[in-house]
Amino acid sequence: MSIAFDTLQMAERLEKAGVPAEQAKVHIAILADLVKAKANRAAHPVTAASEAKRLCTEIIAYQKTLEAKIDQSKAEIKAGVIRWLVSVGIIQMALIAGLILTFIPAH
Repeated sequence: MSIAFDTLQMAERLEKAGVPAEQAKVHIAILADLVKAKANRAAHPVTAASEAKRLCTEIIAYQKTLEAKIDQSKAEIKAGVIRWLVSVGIIQMALIAGLILTFIPAH
């Protein structure tokens, strides 16, 4: 779909209204961009199906991001638990060794 837009006529009208020529060019460029964008939206309307597809794509991408964050958190928690268990094990072995040495009479 194309929209007819006479930039020269628009420039003349702006200049007759007292707008400086350089400023009129900027106004026309902005208006031409808006007209072009409007024509492009009219040529490619958003349908319920296309919007649903876009939303599904966004949801799937967000879900993958969340799954990656969950996997990272699980790995960090697992590493923390392993460090804690190893530390407790070393402390237990030291306590047991200390108790054994305390109760074994020295000759």
